[in-house]
Amino acid sequence: MNDNVHHTIQRDECIGSQLKYLRTFHDITVEHASHSIGKSKSFLSLVENGKRTIKIDALIPLLQLYRFRLSEFFFTLAEQYPFSQYGITDERHKRIFITGDEQHRPLLTLKMPHNNSDIIVFDLFLEPNSQLTETPFAFGTTLDVVSLEGKLLIQLQGDELVCKSGHHTTFDARQSSILRNYESISHHSIIIAKKNEL
Repeated sequence: MNDNVHHTIQRDECIGSQLKYLRTFHDITVEHASHSIGKSKSFLSLVENGKRTIKIDALIPLLQLYRFRLSEFFFTLAEQYPFSQYGITDERHKRIFITGDEQHRPLLTLKMPHNNSDIIVFDLFLEPNSQLTETPFAFGTTLDVVSLEGKLLIQLQGDELVCKSGHHTTFDARQSSILRNYESISHHSIIIAKKNEL
């Protein structure tokens, strides 16, 4: 169990160090960045130092401030995260918790590609009658969704898609969307993003 905690901390450090790099690259102060997402300076400092997890609802506007697409951020994480140094073979360790954790949902995790850095794969778990984010967000590329359990409602501007269990759908996530489970059972899907579509 301690091993799980160790690797989760490393993932927070990976996300935090990347956010700190982007902030300093754009010469933005901690005060300005934290104010822009409605958080305290100490909160953002803890995130950047890997001591606090940032939820996707705060990550999205922060990346907008840094002029960095969500998709680019995740591809950068996938390329930089040093899984091999741990010699990890257990699949549940090969993931970065983007929001939530093994006990709390909504849960979005980034699964590491094996030998293909042109794709990134996410696991999405949603509790009954819940959604991934409070507000619509744009991922920055086309997404393929494979629903493994339950139905996923994808709300786009002026349109809705429903991906049923065992089915697949593709949608343009460069426009804002909300991913929602409107059913009374949990939802699990795999989401695939392709780097060559950035």
